[in-house]
Amino acid sequence: MAIDAFLSDKEVFLDAGIDVFTEGFLGSSATSDLETAFQLIHLTMTQPRVDAVTLEQYIDDELPLAEDPSINPNYAQFKALTEIRYDDLRYQLLDVDDLNSVTATAVERVFLDRFGDASDWTFSFSGDFDIGAATDLARTYLGTLPATGRFEPVDYVEPPAPEGAIVETVQAGEGDRASVLFLITGPGTAARRDDIAARVVQEVLTARLTDVIREELGESYSPFASIELTGGARPLAETVLSISTGPDLVDNVSTAVLEQLADIRENGVPANEFASAAETIRNALELFSNQQINDEILDALVDPAGNAALNDFLQQAEVLGSISRNDITGFVRRWVPEGQYIEIRVLPR
Repeated sequence: MAIDAFLSDKEVFLDAGIDVFTEGFLGSSATSDLETAFQLIHLTMTQPRVDAVTLEQYIDDELPLAEDPSINPNYAQFKALTEIRYDDLRYQLLDVDDLNSVTATAVERVFLDRFGDASDWTFSFSGDFDIGAATDLARTYLGTLPATGRFEPVDYVEPPAPEGAIVETVQAGEGDRASVLFLITGPGTAARRDDIAARVVQEVLTARLTDVIREELGESYSPFASIELTGGARPLAETVLSISTGPDLVDNVSTAVLEQLADIRENGVPANEFASAAETIRNALELFSNQQINDEILDALVDPAGNAALNDFLQQAEVLGSISRNDITGFVRRWVPEGQYIEIRVLPR
């Protein structure tokens, strides 16, 4: 294609995406190709082209998974998790009928509706470029985007999680690998201090899973924890704990995870575990990428009710010093409440 030939000697990337609450672009470029990046944004929003052949290939790739999720353990796990967590079709994976109903005309219609009106769009750019030159490019390529004055207010509120403990077992994949995944939901806040504390808690839980569970259950691999504080007026703290293991150890792994969480709630985070986690996060906070800066700017501008100010982001290292070991224990008790989780066990077919 002509566009591919034009971009062949340029360092530019642009990807469009739509989620439950937003639509947007993620991109990057060499400083020398910044104008090309602006041109691509303008072209994509004003003259999108849906490639019917590419769409057909995508559907062909997705249909086997929709027909039989058990062929891919990760897909089967995610499908089971979303179906339990969300009573909302916007969060669900597409089934066979959904995929077969998609047409190039429908895709183009949705794309034009979401990307063809820049009225309520916010753009953020970060990197090594001249501000004046970038401003001129923004006026030329973004300031001339079509806009009708449409404004769509939205509250970035995740649906509430189902109550109680829910355990689902799915069979997927072959061989001798199994996995256990927990999604634990608790109340969160939009405070920057809580964002930083979440990173410390994540380190504490990952280290505990790695050191204790792997030691006790030698065939368990790659344990990790992640915590996300959602946006909107009613933020949630969503903790994911994931461990891959052998099929015969699934019950033991599940029990061990719950026991370790109960130990932290009851006895608190040990001083050595807190110190190690805090030091890891302190080192990480000293460096941040252009992508992180952009994310923070967009979060603060697009969802000011549910996200901390940018200045707080720049002072994260100072905020970390105000978080104590007792604070972290309190966060675990609030964000990882007892008996409030979804557990997905994946066993080979």
